[in-house]
Amino acid sequence: MTDTIEDVTTTETSGPPRYSVQWADIDVGDEKTLGDLKTVEECDDALARLTQAIITIEGQIELSVNGVEDRSIAWRAKARKALQWKKHARKSVEQLRAELRFERKVAAINNRDHLILEEFRALLPEDQFLKVLRSAAAKNPTAFEVRR
Repeated sequence: MTDTIEDVTTTETSGPPRYSVQWADIDVGDEKTLGDLKTVEECDDALARLTQAIITIEGQIELSVNGVEDRSIAWRAKARKALQWKKHARKSVEQLRAELRFERKVAAINNRDHLILEEFRALLPEDQFLKVLRSAAAKNPTAFEVRR
């Protein structure tokens, strides 16, 4: 699906996104919504599609304003609304992408810490390893609370 003014304006004229659309239902192109995006890579693809759509719409508006293409005032209003929606969607995807990157980083750090502990467990005798764990737990008890 290509993002032309006609494609975007026919479905997205009900008002500003913050008032009428649920976060997960924001259209990011290619028949996907924000709720469908689960990875940083999917967000990158959506950002590329949205950026291309924004450039296309801006170009069409510019041609209309300069008189190169004969478009009505109503068409320009719809085009500007479509542009607003696409920019809002791009901001939302950028925010989601940042959250996913943060989660990925936290998971990597947790995995790293687990691997280091396993190495210490393999290298040290059991009693020394437990002594180190008890010492660390005494310094920061909340870090060693069991999560359920």
